[in-house]
Amino acid sequence: MLEGVEQIIITAPSKSTAEVFFHHAGKVLGEAHAGLSGRLQFIPPDDLVQTMPATQLLLVDEAAAIPTPLLEKMLTHHSRIVYASTIHGYEGTGRGFAIRFRKVLDSKTPQWHELRMAEPIRWQPDDPLEDFVFRALLLNAVPAAIDKPESIRSQQCTFRQISSEELLLNEDLLTQLFGLLVLAHYQTRPFDLRHLLDGGNMEVYGLFDRQQRLIAVLLAAREGGIDPALADDIWLGRRRVRGHMLPQSLSNHLGLPEAIFLKGLRVIRIAVHPDCQRTGLGKMLLDKLQQDAANKHIDYLGTLFGATDDLLKFWGDSCYVPVRVGLSRDAASGTHSAMMLKPLSHTAKRLVDQAHKKCLAQLRWLLMDELKGLDFEVVATIFAMMAPIIRGSDDYALSGDNQRELVSFTEGQRQYENCIDVIKRVTFRILGAGDIDAVDARLLVTRVIQNQPWHQVVAACRFSGEKQARQRLREVVSVNSRLHLSAE
Repeated sequence: MLEGVEQIIITAPSKSTAEVFFHHAGKVLGEAHAGLSGRLQFIPPDDLVQTMPATQLLLVDEAAAIPTPLLEKMLTHHSRIVYASTIHGYEGTGRGFAIRFRKVLDSKTPQWHELRMAEPIRWQPDDPLEDFVFRALLLNAVPAAIDKPESIRSQQCTFRQISSEELLLNEDLLTQLFGLLVLAHYQTRPFDLRHLLDGGNMEVYGLFDRQQRLIAVLLAAREGGIDPALADDIWLGRRRVRGHMLPQSLSNHLGLPEAIFLKGLRVIRIAVHPDCQRTGLGKMLLDKLQQDAANKHIDYLGTLFGATDDLLKFWGDSCYVPVRVGLSRDAASGTHSAMMLKPLSHTAKRLVDQAHKKCLAQLRWLLMDELKGLDFEVVATIFAMMAPIIRGSDDYALSGDNQRELVSFTEGQRQYENCIDVIKRVTFRILGAGDIDAVDARLLVTRVIQNQPWHQVVAACRFSGEKQARQRLREVVSVNSRLHLSAE
C-alpha cells in the first residue's frame, strides 16, 4: 500500500486469526493506517466467495482451516493471492491441505510459487518441549505407507471394529489412524485424539489390507435411547442432552419427540488413505457399518456435514435421505449443514419418512427466506433425492385447472407473476426428476424456488437482461412440464 496498491483483502477462519496481521500493518503504515481502513479490510471466507469483491491482493491466512472448494472459488476470481498456512504444527491440518491443494494449484495455476519457512518463530529449533508436545498429541502422525496401492482389492480387505484399548496398546495403529484423520479433514484437532481414546459413545471401525495396514477408518457416535422423562423438555427446546445431536434435532427442529427413544449411530468422519481414494472404499465402509449396526439392533444410521452437491450425492448413493438443512452458513466452510438418515428398523423407517416429508415442507418456505442463498446445486440435488415424496404429494399435484393455467403461461402471454403457484408446483416436480441442465436448474432455483429478484437472476445465469430471463423461464417450464407430466 505504501507503494501504491489501492486495495488489500485478508480472509481467515475468524477475524481474531487476522489480528496479528492488522497489528503489523499498523506498525508498518504508521499514521497512514488510520485513513486506509476501507482499503485494507477483513472479509470472512463465506462472505468473500458470495460477494467476490474486487481487490488487487487477497491474503488467505490459515488456509488449511478453510475447505478446498472455497479456496478454489477464490482462485478463479482473484489474480493475485497468497495462501498462508502452518504445514506442521498444532493446527494439525496443514499436511492434508498441502497434499490436496497442491494438486489444485498444479492444475489451475501451474506457475505458482511456494515459500517455506524452515526456522520456527515461536520456539528454538529442536526444542525438547515442542518435540514432546508433537509426539504426545500425534501432530507428526502419518498413515501407513502404501507401496502398490493399485494392487489393493476391496474384496480382500478386512473390516472390523477397533477398541480404544487396542489403540492404547498399539501406538503404530493409533498413529496410522490419526494420520488418516489429519490428512482427510481440515478441522481435525488434538481434541479429536482425546475424544477418540476417552469418548464414551465413540465407535471406531477400520478397513485393513492383506498386510494389515489401515487404509480407511470410520468414526461414529452412539446416540439416542434418551430417558423418556426428558421427551417434552427436549421437544420444546428447554433441555439439551450432550452427545445426542441427531435425535435432539429430529425432536426439536422437526417436531418429532419420539426420535429420542430410538438408537442411532452418527457417522462423524470417514477417512480413506490418499493413495486409495476413489476406489469405492468409502462406500464399502458404509455398507459394512450398516451390517454391523443391524446386528447390534441399531435403529438408524445418520450423518451431519457441510452440504455440497458432491457430498450429498455420495451419501445418497448409499440410500441416506436428507431430513434437515441448517439455517446458517458455517463461517469457515461457507456451507449450510445437511442432516441425512438411513433407517434400519421398521420403527425408524416410519420416523425417517416423516422427517423426510417435514424437511421438504420446511424447505418450501425456508428457501424463500433463511435459505435464499443456498447454492442452487445443493437445492437441485436435495430435490432430486425427494422425487418420490414430491410425486406422491397433493401439494405438488396438478389438477385440470392447474394444467390449463400452465398452458396459458407456456403457450400464451400470461406473465410469470400471474401464474406463480402452478409454476412453483411444476418446478418442484421438474427438479425432483433430476435430469435438467445446470443453467436451467439455476434459473428455476433462483427465481421460482428462492424468489430472488430478476436482476439477481439475470446476473447469476448470465442473461443479457430480464426479457431473456423471462423468455428462457417460459421455455424451460414448457419443455420440462410436457416431458414429465406426459411421462406420468
